[in-house]
Amino acid sequence: MVKDYRKKVGSKTGGIKLYAELKQDFIDTDIKIGRDKFYRFLKHNNLLVPKSKNYITTTNSNHM
Repeated sequence: MVKDYRKKVGSKTGGIKLYAELKQDFIDTDIKIGRDKFYRFLKHNNLLVPKSKNYITTTNSNHM
C-alpha cells in the first residue's frame, strides 16, 4: 500500500501524511494499526524519508 501510494503521489511523502491518507484503507481491509506501530513498520522496512542536512559547512578561517 505504501509503495503504491508513494508512486502515485510522490516519493517524499512523510509518515504523518501517509498514515492520514492510508487510514481509511487500513480500516477497509481490517488492519488495526496505530500511528506509532505504523512508524515502526516504516522504519523496519526502510520506508522512512531520510532527514535532510540542515546545516552548512563553511571554510575554517582560523587555520595557520
